[in-house]
Amino acid sequence: MTVEVDERGYQPAVNVDKTKPPRAEKPPKFTPTTAGKWPSGLVELELPSGAKARAYKPSLFVWLKTGQVPDDVRNTLQRIAEDGGVTLEERFAAVEWILCKCVVEPVLSLVPKEGCLCIDKLDDDDKTFLVLSLGISIG
Repeated sequence: MTVEVDERGYQPAVNVDKTKPPRAEKPPKFTPTTAGKWPSGLVELELPSGAKARAYKPSLFVWLKTGQVPDDVRNTLQRIAEDGGVTLEERFAAVEWILCKCVVEPVLSLVPKEGCLCIDKLDDDDKTFLVLSLGISIG
């Protein structure tokens, strides 16, 4: 049996296994985001059509809590949550209402209105891009 010694002839106090990989560095300490740096506000988006829009991410919980969701959309969301029968048209109508609520520049509307862009003027690529970019999901 051979005993390892250092250059001065001393035996190390701890048996060092040189076959073990070195210890990984500790991950950086987790620091939560402060209230002042919380990501919120307008998102600027360039749509596939080349059009540009400013929008907020949806706040469905706040809108429901404060009574901002129309009854037909609320009923659709409720039936989706209960795994009830929701038609494709009802689902699209709910998504379009959410898009109109989120996109603030240009102002979107569900029906043609002076000074607004009717949601029917957006093509499917732009609508899909907005849904995905804003994280809209209704189940």
